[in-house]
Amino acid sequence: AKQLFKKELDWMRRQPKARTTKSKSRIEDFHEIKDRASKRRNDHQVQLEINMERMGNKIVEMHNISKSFEDKQLLNKFSYNFQPGDRLGIIGKNGTGKSTFLNILTGNIEPDSGKVVIGETVKFGYYTQRGIEVKEGQKVIDVIREFGD
Repeated sequence: AKQLFKKELDWMRRQPKARTTKSKSRIEDFHEIKDRASKRRNDHQVQLEINMERMGNKIVEMHNISKSFEDKQLLNKFSYNFQPGDRLGIIGKNGTGKSTFLNILTGNIEPDSGKVVIGETVKFGYYTQRGIEVKEGQKVIDVIREFGD
């Protein structure tokens, strides 16, 4: 249908000079095709949900965080105050404490010492290195909501 519409649109733009019965009929057919094409475009439905919540100024404050496993010190009196819009990149070799740091940051594990203060409106959404399990027929937005709520 798209190809036919393009072909007829090109023909209409050339504005055929001879207005024979055949060309008049073709013009009427063009308008019918055009109406059907625009109607088909308008028939699609999109479901969009936007739930906005105000983000406070306090995101996460980390005060003198220390964490060890057996004799391995992963964090030693680490402090940082995360601000709205901050971006965080964590790099390092295996076993250096990247996941541990994120688990402390999100409140999933407690530090050995120090304090983590998480803002009231902060919601963490992330994917672990173990991946995610998607249920059969589940929408992407619903999978994401599980992590964001």
